[in-house]
Amino acid sequence: MYNYDDAPIDECSAYTDKYVVIFGNGNAATELSTFIVEECAATRTWVIGRKVLTPSHMSHYVGNVRTHNMAVLESYQLKSLDVVTEESFTVAIDRKTLFDEDQTRDQAVYGSGDNIVVIYSGGFKTNDGVEIEVDGDKTTSIYKEDGLFKKRYLNLGSFNEIAASKDVYALGAISHGSDYKESSGGFVHGFRYTVETTMKFVAMKLKNRAWPYKVFRDEKEVEAYALARIQTSSALWHLQAFYGDVVIQPPGHPGVYLYIEQIPVSWELDVVSYNVVSDFQAKNKGNPMGTFNDWTITLENLLLKHFSTGEYLLNAELRSEMNVLRNCKTPKPKIKKQETQKQEDSTLIDSTSVTYLTFRSAYLIFLRGLRY
Repeated sequence: MYNYDDAPIDECSAYTDKYVVIFGNGNAATELSTFIVEECAATRTWVIGRKVLTPSHMSHYVGNVRTHNMAVLESYQLKSLDVVTEESFTVAIDRKTLFDEDQTRDQAVYGSGDNIVVIYSGGFKTNDGVEIEVDGDKTTSIYKEDGLFKKRYLNLGSFNEIAASKDVYALGAISHGSDYKESSGGFVHGFRYTVETTMKFVAMKLKNRAWPYKVFRDEKEVEAYALARIQTSSALWHLQAFYGDVVIQPPGHPGVYLYIEQIPVSWELDVVSYNVVSDFQAKNKGNPMGTFNDWTITLENLLLKHFSTGEYLLNAELRSEMNVLRNCKTPKPKIKKQETQKQEDSTLIDSTSVTYLTFRSAYLIFLRGLRY
């Protein structure tokens, strides 16, 4: 019996002409099964998991099983007797011989033998004994404590700050706790963007630097830029439902739009938004800041209502909500089902719906749970 970390991966002698049982059906298990199926001529390969195997191209989550690791599915019920199944049970391995030596004649012992190889590849647990010291104080309460994945990932804020130590930040794969099972923050094509955003946040917090932003003075320009970002941004694609862009209208500057790229879609985006508006007002001698609701729109109502459904909106439904937004006079409208409204010959984005529409467009493409 092997664990995944000590199973032979460079020679086939351990698997050839043998029955191979792999417990686990994630990327590690299926990658090993692919090697055995394609290279080692095992008699039969079983891949057994607790849940249904989820391909990454269906979930848009790179942590699920990748297509190139699914050779066992190609042979399952098609070319051989390989098996992929989902069960929850306990297996005890008693002996390593095919026959009970105490019997007066040979008697087969079902389910054991030297020609059976068992490999456990059922996941990992984090070393929860790690201590972090800040200003002479040590803390070990840095891991998530909720549900099945207790202590697997760090308990982080949106900008990768460790909850137990606000001045300590996590970078790279270890920061995946913020978007586990949602987007790609635990992989290089995701954390190359979260690292960049975290460093901007640190510079803003510790060095009092302004967050980078773009200034637009025309509705059509900001509309075109938002649509281009949705169609071309690698960050928004790989960090769907986790990162987004924000558009702000500062008070005292009608027709001005401040565009912020690539920040976490959470309540903490308010911190960045306030920094951007403060910087713009200081440079342009604008009116006083006013209250937060005077100059930006949070994700409340419209976004939270639909971001949890995982479904497309029909064009008619989207058009209806755009009309509702055009008629809003407050930055936090309550979206309700509307009767048929007269279609307006107005631009796609207007002064009451900039932030919503930026995220609405992104919603159609990048929403978690999107199915093709």
